[in-house]
Amino acid sequence: AVIKKAKTETATIQNANLGGLTKVIWAQSARMESSLLFNGWWDMLLFFFVGMAFYKSGFLAGMSKTRVYWVIAVVGLSAGFCADYLELRDIYHARFDHVKVTAHAPAIAFNQLKRVFQVSGTLSLLVLLYRLKIFRGFLNIFSPVGQMALTNYLGQSIIAAIVFFGMGWYSTS
Repeated sequence: AVIKKAKTETATIQNANLGGLTKVIWAQSARMESSLLFNGWWDMLLFFFVGMAFYKSGFLAGMSKTRVYWVIAVVGLSAGFCADYLELRDIYHARFDHVKVTAHAPAIAFNQLKRVFQVSGTLSLLVLLYRLKIFRGFLNIFSPVGQMALTNYLGQSIIAAIVFFGMGWYSTS
């Protein structure tokens, strides 16, 4: 039954126009953002701990040498983009048939490692940009938002709840 459902969904994706594809992605997104949110705590904890390590080491505060940030930016983003390319190439060659992609997937999922590389590279790039006086003024615009993170989070949650639940846009397809 699961294989039949997967093949039906694959055929829908392969033959869909933009509107049909949007419906499929919307349904997948609603499913992932509801069930995976509660089942994906280990995924979130990984990045909590990575963020804590970056903060405690002084990496986020810009205390490392510029050369270290350059190396991490180049290695992290290159490794992340290469992993993305390999993953997307397999999906494309399977004609977006996730059953085939899963059947030929490696035994070890490298998704978390890829994300750590990409996050490290992006953070390094942001620190390097902040060190340039041209970008410092632009990036300082975001500091009040960072200082009011809880208020920002609550405001976004209230607005999103009104928009999606209040207007009935949540999980409609």
